Amino acid sequence: MAFLIDTSVAIALERGAGGLQSVLEGAGDDAPAIAAITASEMFHGVYRADTGLGRERRLHHVEPILSAGSVVPYLPERSRLTG
Repeated sequence: MAFLIDTSVAIALERGAGGLQSVLEGAGDDAPAIAAITASEMFHGVYRADTGLGRERRLHHVEPILSAGSVVPYLPERSRLTG
């Protein structure tokens, strides 16, 4: 089983609500993971920062979260795509 870190957790961490280590401790024995869409949203936030300094700050925040676990790809069921 994996412990999925979602966008709301990443945003809360950026805003100072605890630290990444405390989130990971809450996972217990489950391996931390991040959905590909969450990783994309975090990088979009980096891109949308108003200044170069803001981008640096956000990227500095995103990198440890992404390196904390594996990125889970989005793989829709084939049957949903073909009807």
